[in-house]
Amino acid sequence: MKIKDAIEREREIEEMRMSSRMKRSNHAVGECYKPLNTHDPHSQYQWADENLPWWAWPLRLLGGLGFIAGIYCLVFLGMLL
Repeated sequence: MKIKDAIEREREIEEMRMSSRMKRSNHAVGECYKPLNTHDPHSQYQWADENLPWWAWPLRLLGGLGFIAGIYCLVFLGMLL
C-alpha cells in the first residue's frame, strides 16, 4: 500500500507540474495590451472639451499652408545650393 500511495502521490505532483506549465502567461492572453494609467489612476486630469473660437480655424489653416510653403521653399532652396 505504501508504494501504491507513493506512486499515486508522485503522479498527482507530476500532473500539477504539467498543468502549471500549460497555463498561459498573462502576456499570452493579452494582459500586456490593457491600458495602464499609472500617472493618473482616477482620471482626474483629462482634456477639456475643445470649444475653440471661430477665428482659431482660419489660423490653423493659415499655419498649415505656411508649413507646407516653408517645406516647399526649403526643398527648392536646398536644390539650388
